[in-house]
Amino acid sequence: MRLFAQHPDQWELLRNDPDLVPAAVQEVLRTEPITPFTARIVLEDIEHRGVLFPAGTIVAVCAERANREQDDGESFDITAERDGKLYTFGAGAHFCLGMNLARAELEEALTFLAPRMPGLALDGSPALGGVEGIYGIESLPLKWAPQP
Repeated sequence: MRLFAQHPDQWELLRNDPDLVPAAVQEVLRTEPITPFTARIVLEDIEHRGVLFPAGTIVAVCAERANREQDDGESFDITAERDGKLYTFGAGAHFCLGMNLARAELEEALTFLAPRMPGLALDGSPALGGVEGIYGIESLPLKWAPQP
């Protein structure tokens, strides 16, 4: 909701075209994953792109940055054609089993809220929680216009 309040043009696109909900969910998950980074411990010496990571090294893997490594990756656009793989839910043995549930919940929420909240905007500064694995929002003051 914060992303849409900060990008009212995108909210209006979604409000006017419910078929954009799946693309909007994809773009939200790409732009701002709930788990922006995770850490892994290297179990044996490994070299990647000319850099040696000795066994025991802690490596931070940043899904947020990886999701944005594409043309115009810093923009929030629910109509953009994105070719990059989404790293929000991890990969391999650490792939999130709740991915489909998360997508379904977001799709249901946006389908319900978008037509009912015209003029969505921030009504103060959001207070974000820490980023110790999964970050949260401590407060998100929003406002919207009454439905016509």
